[in-house]
Amino acid sequence: HLAIHPSAPHLGLGRPGAAGTLTANGRATGPRDTPRLRGSVRATNLVADDVAAASVTGDVDLDLAGPLQADLVALSLVVAEQELDSAHVVLSGSRERHELELMAAGPGLAIDVSAAGGLDAADRGSGVVDTVHLAADTIGTWELTAPAALTLGPGAAAGPETGAGSADEFGVRFEQICVESPPAARICAE
Repeated sequence: HLAIHPSAPHLGLGRPGAAGTLTANGRATGPRDTPRLRGSVRATNLVADDVAAASVTGDVDLDLAGPLQADLVALSLVVAEQELDSAHVVLSGSRERHELELMAAGPGLAIDVSAAGGLDAADRGSGVVDTVHLAADTIGTWELTAPAALTLGPGAAAGPETGAGSADEFGVRFEQICVESPPAARICAE
């Protein structure tokens, strides 16, 4: 058993350009190869690169040999100049079979994305994006037309057909993903 209680009252001292306060509490148990991490995180006035949040709170229970659960909420966010009132990420399931949902909302904007999949022993993931819902005052409402298969992990985006990445770089690759905004707008990417 290992108790974890890091606290960073001034994040800017440890990373140039960062600011805010971070506190975490947790415990690591189990074998070294498949530990279980349980804990919580609380942060205020976070700033790093082009992301800022007034507060971030969350609880995690990550057992690499069993159940995975995480629930994280960020309030008053700015991501690449886009203001969001809130973002909520929920993870549940197991390493081999889990679900992930992201919900975010801001002035004139609502986003809901859900996916299901799993990781293999080499940390390569595969799964399906089930839901994409984007509603924005500026571009209307967009929905996923059909579930989209994806792979992620080391080398997922590499290859001559993509022209990107190396076999060691982390990447994400979709077989095909299409969104549409009725009555006639449709965008697809492969």
